[in-house]
Amino acid sequence: MTFPEKIIRPGSYVSLVCVASGNPAPQIKWYLDGIWPVSTRPGTLVSTYLSSTGDVISYLNFTSVDVSDSGLYHCEAFNEAGSAKHSKRLNVFGQLFIRPLNNLTALADSTFSVNCPFGGFPFDKISWKRGMC
Repeated sequence: MTFPEKIIRPGSYVSLVCVASGNPAPQIKWYLDGIWPVSTRPGTLVSTYLSSTGDVISYLNFTSVDVSDSGLYHCEAFNEAGSAKHSKRLNVFGQLFIRPLNNLTALADSTFSVNCPFGGFPFDKISWKRGMC
């Protein structure tokens, strides 16, 4: 189920591949930064096939990437028996940006995790700062 991290220039063609198997054959969905389904993003095409060996092969193709396509891509395969996920970054050279976060709610005394969805490349590090907009 793996595709490598990629570093590319704007305007490039890119294809990410996800392969999964199971019984019954799994469905595959793609997400950007774990939140946004990529099927709704302009300039992307998802093609999924069932191979002769029973593997499900899904391609996420970008005809011409833009810096806004940068981010952490997730390939999730699932069926009634369970699910599996693989994630890697697609880094497109360009100005760094942070995607807006949805409002989140946490329970007191519980573990809470927040990811910072960002794009652009190169980057040194992304830091959280409390109370800053």
